Amino acid sequence: MDELHPPKLLLIRGLPGSGKTTRAIEVSVGGRYPAFCADDYFVEPDGVYRFDSMRIGDAHRQCEARTFAALRRGKSVIVHNTFSRIREMEPYLMFARYHGYHLQVTDLFDAGLSDEELFNRCRHGVPLQAITNMRDRWEPYHVGR
Repeated sequence: MDELHPPKLLLIRGLPGSGKTTRAIEVSVGGRYPAFCADDYFVEPDGVYRFDSMRIGDAHRQCEARTFAALRRGKSVIVHNTFSRIREMEPYLMFARYHGYHLQVTDLFDAGLSDEELFNRCRHGVPLQAITNMRDRWEPYHVGR
């Protein structure tokens, strides 16, 4: 990811197990660019991931706040969340437009994998039925939306 002025916001979206985190790590160039996701909220100080569905709203608010703070500091930022519906990306899209940040959306969707393959690759124990439900509600993103 090239550093641009104004900063660049890269949103990586896809179903669980599609490779969002792997792509974010590749693009971050050894951590040169911060990468955030809602799942970060559920990683305890001991490094263990403990998901709590009752706190998902807090997780997304924290992800947005960290992203917007880094952009305001002039950093280019990567956000890798599922974003199955366009409205889930809307805070980022609006923030980027309002502040004139360069926006890029990378859509991995299912990476060509079945729900079962995604389930087997997923690092956070997302149930198979939840992956199927996300696939069913997936909304494609069209540039210029």
